[in-house]
Amino acid sequence: MPTEYLPGSPRSSIAMLPDFPRAKKAVQRYLINQIDVRSKGHLTDSIPSIRVREGDGTAPFTEERRDKTDSDIEARFEVKDEDVIRDGCAASLSKIDTIAKELETQKEKILISAIEKTTEATGNVTDAKGQPISPRLILEALTKMDIEFDDKGKIKNLVVVVPPEIAQVIQKNAADWEKDPEYAKAFGELMAKKRKEWRDREDSRKLVD
Repeated sequence: MPTEYLPGSPRSSIAMLPDFPRAKKAVQRYLINQIDVRSKGHLTDSIPSIRVREGDGTAPFTEERRDKTDSDIEARFEVKDEDVIRDGCAASLSKIDTIAKELETQKEKILISAIEKTTEATGNVTDAKGQPISPRLILEALTKMDIEFDDKGKIKNLVVVVPPEIAQVIQKNAADWEKDPEYAKAFGELMAKKRKEWRDREDSRKLVD
């Protein structure tokens, strides 16, 4: 229980401050919920998932944890006494976005690492061998992917993760590539093939269901 030491003349008196466990628990849950809601990004949001909630509390932060695994994510939530005295509740609320971003970054790194290990193990990798990004490489990569479509035949849930410098090249040249008749034809034929594969997968799934 918090205590406050008040200086006295020959002796010091102690003032016992009241504890508010229900209020503290409510605040803790609010902060955890806000961090959970905001720790979402373009990559993880684009992938269908089932949220499994384990616990609703926090734990003391230690620099080293013996039971930590490569798939664990964690962030340190620290608010100093002087910040609370100066800013009140805002001292805690101001930390939410920073912590949420840190958790999201960790989730994306774990996801990308898992995808890399799986594709390397199955041989489903397109190696550019130092060549610059091009329509041919894009088509080659798409050929090895299972692509989903909506009821109108449009591509859905397709996410391309590339380094910033490659993203800039794609954004700069995409319009010109799409105007290239040879590329447009090859892309159209590939998508027609992928739509047929998707319909076959959907039909097989419905039969099993």
